[in-house]
Amino acid sequence: MDDVITVTNLCKSYAVGVTRSMVLRDVSFSVKRGECLFLVGHSGSGKTTLLSILGCVLSADSGAVEMLGERVTEFSPAEQASFRRHRIGFVFQRYHLFEALNALENVKVPLDLLGAEPAKARRRALELLARVDLADKARRRVTQLSMGQRQRVAIARALAADPDIVLADEPTASLDKTAGWNALETLKTLCREEGKTAIVVTHDDRILPLADRVLTLADGGLMEEPGGDEPPSSAPVKLKSPRRKSIAEGEAGES
Repeated sequence: MDDVITVTNLCKSYAVGVTRSMVLRDVSFSVKRGECLFLVGHSGSGKTTLLSILGCVLSADSGAVEMLGERVTEFSPAEQASFRRHRIGFVFQRYHLFEALNALENVKVPLDLLGAEPAKARRRALELLARVDLADKARRRVTQLSMGQRQRVAIARALAADPDIVLADEPTASLDKTAGWNALETLKTLCREEGKTAIVVTHDDRILPLADRVLTLADGGLMEEPGGDEPPSSAPVKLKSPRRKSIAEGEAGES
């Protein structure tokens, strides 16, 4: 498999008073097409900072990120915005669905923004809702859906515009064990079937077996662990960290 993402000697720091706190220090790794990579680490380790840089939302201090053969760390803001719209799908912790719209309309949003033909956008949205097992909920408002169903709608929306890469920021944090596992299993299955690459930031030990690889951020650097596909045990698992701000909430000094 080809490398879709290559990160080389990436560094990022934040101003803390008169000093600077180094969050990412010479981080290097690559991700292959179709791979499902998890990023874990304690709160403040830099997971969401790294995801934000990969999502062309935040700039690095130094180093390089190459995605799909393009050096995105050298893009202008306009080029970054275009790359986000066309090549990256996002899944958020709090779903960020429009409550005034039904499930079908929410999934169509990225296609509508790209000016897709309405009939084609509707067909694509219905296809994705069927694949996340929500075909019968297409006309339901967001407020009529369970938390797990809302996240599956958000996953369908992330894939609607046929991005090459899906970035998920704490996608199971608001879900119980079963709903969280089902949501991430759905995301991984869809990405694998469509040849997408997925990067998931999580504190949730319960879903780690779904990863192809796990990278742990600590002290600004990376450690690697193998992934797997074992289902979660019935024993309750305590999450490692309380809720913190996400990409969508515009954090600046973060995870």
